[in-house]
Amino acid sequence: MDAEHLARFKKKYEEDESGCWVWKGAMSGPTPYFWLNGRAVSAAMASYRHHVGDTPNGSITYHKCRNQRCVRPDHIIPATRSQHSQMIETGISNARKTHCPYGHPYDEANTIRYGGRRYCKTCQNAMSRKRDRRRRGTQKKKAERPDIGIIGLVRKKRPRPI
Repeated sequence: MDAEHLARFKKKYEEDESGCWVWKGAMSGPTPYFWLNGRAVSAAMASYRHHVGDTPNGSITYHKCRNQRCVRPDHIIPATRSQHSQMIETGISNARKTHCPYGHPYDEANTIRYGGRRYCKTCQNAMSRKRDRRRRGTQKKKAERPDIGIIGLVRKKRPRPI
């Protein structure tokens, strides 16, 4: 990246309180992009290559700070896709959760473990009750309607034209 491109690049990010260089320029989904030599390139990769050096072919960026808009080179690690998926701590971050999305605690008394996942007993019971009420409510409505029999909707026979 030459001096002209570097000056343009520096205008497109701002440093936040956590030390990240937050990209304010063009985005393609969650990925920041920068026009360099007539091509749109990853802004994080361009920053890394300018400040640190070349990256292996086929590498993508992993952000240690977990901020995809960050273009600070010391927050970026070039990685292959398989390395990147190992670095993403989805399971670890879920294991750190102490409460379900509705605020019920994940403790021994309130947790169901099934298929490698945790489920909140309180929420599961509420969903079961709601489903049961809905099913019972539907059955009552069917019994009240005279045009619905045991098999379902009973069609009235129309006279055939002669």
